[in-house]
Amino acid sequence: MVARVVLVVLAAAAALVQGFTHLPATPRGPTRTVAYGKNDKRTRIGKIIAGTSGKARPKHKKRDGVVDPYYTLREWGKRQDPPLSVEEVIDLKMAKLTKKELTQEELLASVKPI
Repeated sequence: MVARVVLVVLAAAAALVQGFTHLPATPRGPTRTVAYGKNDKRTRIGKIIAGTSGKARPKHKKRDGVVDPYYTLREWGKRQDPPLSVEEVIDLKMAKLTKKELTQEELLASVKPI
């Protein structure tokens, strides 16, 4: 039983070795090689090397006009109730940064009696 298994394994190994000896040493396709996609214009790296743009590497859109640096502050201020100007929004944000916690004694000392 063991001898048959060994014989079958040896026959399969010999068939495998003989099967691979007839393979050609050189590839049958074109011999052009592409290193990391540098020649392939469909990839991002290939487009950078070629200096082109397209689906894989779109051009940046040019903006018309000047960018407003206070746009987000202005929009946030409009959504508040009541609406705030940019200066008021900046004052609120800066007040949160410089906020100081008062103790109960300091709070009572700052209140004037009637």
